[in-house]
Amino acid sequence: CCIIKITCRKVNITTYKLNGDAGDDSGNGYNGTASNVTYAAGKFDEAGVFNGSSSNIDFTAGYFNNTTITISAWINSSSNAADQSIFNNFDYDGSTSRGFIWRKNANQTLTAQFYNSGTQRSLDTTVTVANNVWTNVVLTISSTEANIYINNGAPATLTQGNLIAFHSTTRAGIGSYRWTGGSFQQFFDGSIDQVRIFSTA
Repeated sequence: CCIIKITCRKVNITTYKLNGDAGDDSGNGYNGTASNVTYAAGKFDEAGVFNGSSSNIDFTAGYFNNTTITISAWINSSSNAADQSIFNNFDYDGSTSRGFIWRKNANQTLTAQFYNSGTQRSLDTTVTVANNVWTNVVLTISSTEANIYINNGAPATLTQGNLIAFHSTTRAGIGSYRWTGGSFQQFFDGSIDQVRIFSTA
């Protein structure tokens, strides 16, 4: 079933229900590797609990190198810590940054940053995400624009083509992002549930 209207007609690549593990519940084989993630009551059944300092779910390079993509998740943040990564597919190879980072900010807004070699662009919401409340958030990226939706409200929109590109080594992650050399940064503090990834925007 679809969670909010915007995802009802999209083509699902994978679903992470996070009921005790980071396996791909769609059966398509895009399993993640969880580190320092625990599991507790979520929006639906269990959710992944991220400790804000070392928790992450990491994926094999190239899994989600789609320039047209939608990511939907339920989040429940525990604090106003800065730069809390929800989902990313980003890397820097020592020369160029490619991909995107989607995060919650200290002022409770959301930001998506897009990288295509030497070009960086950002999309920020004005609507905020309260702490200790389950909130549905969606990021869509297409060949012409990007949108962030919060609880199916009016989107924040960036109209711009060619927002992202990827290296062959680009690796996606939930709850943090991987910097050069394999180190993880920008950890999410709270719970994440029902991460769904679609190949359409």
